[in-house]
Amino acid sequence: MRAAAKQLSTSPPNALRRLQQELVDVTDNPVEGIKVHSVAENIFIWKVAIFGAPGTIYQGGYFKA
Repeated sequence: MRAAAKQLSTSPPNALRRLQQELVDVTDNPVEGIKVHSVAENIFIWKVAIFGAPGTIYQGGYFKA
């Protein structure tokens, strides 16, 4: 069994619901300069991109988290 599938099948249901709700919230109410999405079909792995805000030392920067 793939690790991602095993992780999903053994995770507490409330953890899955919480992560799904958090992803919906951040998608429906995005924060300026931040992009978030889950990786493929695994809700436990997220990719985050933070874009440097204008007028700061981070202006024009792209940071992965």
